[in-house]
Amino acid sequence: MRNGFDTNELELWDKLLNEICNKMPQKTKKFMNTEGQKLKKQAKQYAKQTVKKKTGNYFKGIKKGKVYIYRKNGAFSVRVYGAASHTHLIEKGHNIKNKKDGAVLGRARAFQVLDKSAKQFETEYQKDIENFVDEVINEL
Repeated sequence: MRNGFDTNELELWDKLLNEICNKMPQKTKKFMNTEGQKLKKQAKQYAKQTVKKKTGNYFKGIKKGKVYIYRKNGAFSVRVYGAASHTHLIEKGHNIKNKKDGAVLGRARAFQVLDKSAKQFETEYQKDIENFVDEVINEL
């Protein structure tokens, strides 16, 4: 019981879904790969809309990783990340200096492209999960 709500049934449902996904690993991996591709595409589009300045290989550096099993809860996961060496500067912002150890002239804006695109993708992902679960249950 958490915060006055009985979550036992939800936890049982979560365990059941994990067991179903583990019984069909190829289908689950394929689903996660397609979802990762969708998120990568959306992140690149959002990056091109918000980051107007050409900054090396930032747009080319947005990549999708391999599907893996998350250690903490055993769930299938995939990540979308920025592989360019300066991605963290664009994502989180940075101080603008005159020289290496010079005075700080200002602060570059933080765009947080990957975080914001992930938040935008959540609703689509939830719908896709519902469709996937329905599809898997119908096969059983």
